[in-house]
Amino acid sequence: MHFFASIFIVVLSLCAASCVDDYEGQGSSDSKDKQDEKPDIATIVNSCSSCSSSYVDYHVNITIDHTILSKLPNAQLTYVVGHAERGSSTCQVISGGNYTIIPTVTTTGNRTSVKIKFPFYYYFMAKRAEATSYVDKEYYSNATVDCEMYLASYMALKDKSNMSASERDLYNAVKRYLNDYQNEVRGSYTVWVYISIDGKNYLVKSINI
Repeated sequence: MHFFASIFIVVLSLCAASCVDDYEGQGSSDSKDKQDEKPDIATIVNSCSSCSSSYVDYHVNITIDHTILSKLPNAQLTYVVGHAERGSSTCQVISGGNYTIIPTVTTTGNRTSVKIKFPFYYYFMAKRAEATSYVDKEYYSNATVDCEMYLASYMALKDKSNMSASERDLYNAVKRYLNDYQNEVRGSYTVWVYISIDGKNYLVKSINI
């Protein structure tokens, strides 16, 4: 299949991502002038950010709240989501076409709120990226295609008040299919949430789905 031809997947190591190098001070070790020293970025991220999540309608919802810009006003911030098998030491960052996760960012004063949403089948895309056999790659590709199709039908019908008999049958069928795939994912899927500051990733939270 050519389903993943336009998807770009970046592999991140948990060790490398969570044990990032802090900025080093530029002065001599005995300097009394602390104004030129670089801040401890990891400590700022840890103390100035929080992350919560929920799982609704087959989607993972993540909220990051932070005040990092009050400490680092000139920093360039982006937000990264990694997808992994629970217990894995690496994760996959998926982007390309409609699969790129685009956060909704709202800043009021020094406080920033970030909303991120994506469907559970990103797990299959991550598994496909690390699969080594043709059979596994095909399975995860097909699972992604199936889930995308079923979820589109589910979202179109779930709030419809007066379904026809055929629509009700379709709705019930796609829920069964989605629940079967969801049961394969729940308990196996971990999401890593990062804040990237000036090109370096800092782990905010890992979330078990």
